Amino acid sequence: MNKTDFELKNLKSFEGRDGLCFSVTVYIKGKKAFVATNDGHGGCNFYEPCDLVDGKALLNDAHEFAKSLPPYKFEGWDGEVAYDLDILLDDLLAEKQEQDFFKKKCKKSTLFKLPDAKKGEYLIINRLYTEGIRAHILSKHPNAIIINEELNRELRAGN
Repeated sequence: MNKTDFELKNLKSFEGRDGLCFSVTVYIKGKKAFVATNDGHGGCNFYEPCDLVDGKALLNDAHEFAKSLPPYKFEGWDGEVAYDLDILLDDLLAEKQEQDFFKKKCKKSTLFKLPDAKKGEYLIINRLYTEGIRAHILSKHPNAIIINEELNRELRAGN
């Protein structure tokens, strides 16, 4: 099992008092596994298997997979903690939210990032992506990574 085996669907979320409040259905290798929720008041996530046989087994597999990952290092913090399903789900949720944001923004804008940019840092040109915009970006930043192109590649690959 690896992170690409996980797919999040039916995400509903908003920023709660002490963190993200959400509900999401988690699929593992295409099988509906469990629903994860958090009430946004701090604390751990809640997990409900989608059925008592396959869902429960997939939820247990997800817990074991998360425990097998190397220790997690939080940004701006010297320590590390054992990886668990809460941390894995937080990572997957952040990736999904970023991808959803990119899909929405790329419909009307051009997004790109520079190779030395930190995670979550990107630049926006409020113009629809065209070859002219691409040429303009690359003339000023030859090593730029154009998010619109990355997103199009992923969509063509079936992700």
